[in-house]
Amino acid sequence: ISLGELCLEKGSYIGKFNIIKSLKSLSLGQKSAILHRNLIAGTYATSNSSSREDVLIGRNSQISISSFIDVTEPISIGHNVVLGGVGTQIWTHGFDHNRIFNSAPITICDNVFIASACIITSGVVINSFTTIAAGSVVYKDIHFSGRFSSHTLKKF
Repeated sequence: ISLGELCLEKGSYIGKFNIIKSLKSLSLGQKSAILHRNLIAGTYATSNSSSREDVLIGRNSQISISSFIDVTEPISIGHNVVLGGVGTQIWTHGFDHNRIFNSAPITICDNVFIASACIITSGVVINSFTTIAAGSVVYKDIHFSGRFSSHTLKKF
């Protein structure tokens, strides 16, 4: 673990064999966990001081095993979120068809389940009470149109 600032609230946990590097900050809420063999990496060590490579994880949330999380831009994960299974990827940067670099923050609101082998691309907002099926590629915002509001949305 090599980063600018680490905040672990009561009952939070970082498991074995994780590589967490080059972030400006990582904050885990109460009873949150980063389990095992995850790679969470930014470019903070090589970028200028205005970088925003922050990861905020709400209470009772979990990143399971063998996930890859690119933190070129901030990532906000709400309360009661499970990034489940194996092989899920979160990308805050990419290139368009003209090879032009683009990056944007990712927001995952409260009460979300993301299954194994999903890919979440830059700039996506996943609203509360959403389940993402295994193997899905999420490249657009997911809005819930039911009776719940988006008051849990966090912005940097």
